[in-house]
Amino acid sequence: MKANRKIRKNKKGVAPALTLLLVLPIILAIITAISFWSQNIIISMDDLQDKLHDIRDDLGNLDYASLVNSSQIIYIDDFEDVERNQPQWNVHCNSGASFNVGPKTRANYSYYTGHLGGHFDLKSFPNNFCRISKAFTDKCMGNVSIEIAFTIGPYDEYKVFSIYQNDDQNNGSIKIDVVNNRVYFNETNLIDDNLVLYANHLCWHTMKLIVNFDSDDSNPYSLHFINFTLDGRTYDLTSKPLCNPDFDVSQDPNSINVAYTCVSNGNSESWVDDFVFRNLEPYKDMKIVWV
Repeated sequence: MKANRKIRKNKKGVAPALTLLLVLPIILAIITAISFWSQNIIISMDDLQDKLHDIRDDLGNLDYASLVNSSQIIYIDDFEDVERNQPQWNVHCNSGASFNVGPKTRANYSYYTGHLGGHFDLKSFPNNFCRISKAFTDKCMGNVSIEIAFTIGPYDEYKVFSIYQNDDQNNGSIKIDVVNNRVYFNETNLIDDNLVLYANHLCWHTMKLIVNFDSDDSNPYSLHFINFTLDGRTYDLTSKPLCNPDFDVSQDPNSINVAYTCVSNGNSESWVDDFVFRNLEPYKDMKIVWV
């Protein structure tokens, strides 16, 4: 009886041992898998950290203005809403000339921005002119740009496109001499004397002017042009100073003003459309700082 009981006790002790032998490889496999997975996570985190450091270094070299304000639009006028757009331009014309917003008639078939535009009607006598202008109270610093689309009338003499601060300080202007196919900055300094500008209601031209309003008392050329683009051709004007520079005004202007003037030596009409005013770098010195 004692021997039988002893044998039964030994048989009861074999089961846990066998179970342990069967389970142990599974446990070891799980531990190995967890260890391998953890190593992969650590390697991936190290790679991610390296990439984040690279991104940080690249962003540290960026100008905050170019990152945030590169497409800041101050004002757009497509002249499609007469009630909204027409009163917003100040108009100054001599006797016999006029400006109004209305259908472009023949011109609307040649341009993609809708059938309304700004219309200059210059009657038949020499030195007939009409000027539209607009003042903005935005504190625009750094580089700013203005652009328009326009047509040339059959007897147009010249057109002037300008932007300036306050009354006439820090003035950047472009004059297009239609008669002699020339373009000037500050109205008297020749840029190009070999233009081809067609005078036709169906022929639209585009121009864009960029100037720098950042002032530096130690540098008389700090208030300067950047470039001018006419019908896709860009002229580098970075060494050309603005007219009537005033450093104090550039640091705290009361207003930014834009103007477009048409002068005719005979009976002529032309159109203007798609005016855009952008503030490209209002906070030029602001940088990203990593702590």
